[in-house]
Amino acid sequence: MAEIIRPVFDVVRGWAGGGSHGSAYDRTFSNVQDGSSNPLKVKEGIFLTLTSTGAVVPCDCPTGTAKSDYQPYLVVEGNDPYASYSGDYLGKVVAIRGSFEVLLSQTPVSANFPTAYNMFVSGAYTPGAAVTLANGFVKLWTSGFPKMGFVTEYNAAALTLKVSFDI
Repeated sequence: MAEIIRPVFDVVRGWAGGGSHGSAYDRTFSNVQDGSSNPLKVKEGIFLTLTSTGAVVPCDCPTGTAKSDYQPYLVVEGNDPYASYSGDYLGKVVAIRGSFEVLLSQTPVSANFPTAYNMFVSGAYTPGAAVTLANGFVKLWTSGFPKMGFVTEYNAAALTLKVSFDI
């Protein structure tokens, strides 16, 4: 019998009353798009944001913008049929926003996992390093981009990353 290996994802903790938004809260979205009005299937660990039309698209923080310009939501239950049967069946995504710490992973292609699944962009992460969001994924912050969170732990051997957010 083949072993089923899933990507590592967990909301490690949330803070009640902490930060500018208080504790993390959830929201359900049904109009998830790829930015070109096409339906999009997403897995947990991806960040989405609302558009002015009410659609939800992967969150991208370009240079010259501020953290306050965004309302990113972290997907905790996606609609991708390979990761969430219930989300796919209902056609909905559950996401959270607020103050929380999250454990993300990169899952390379293997005999047990035929497609790579990365929740963050590869980089030289260190505790305390700032991160931003690019096309829904966490990536190391570079000058000019908004700082969206901070690394609390990185395990290069296990390909896992813990990040603290107050969004």
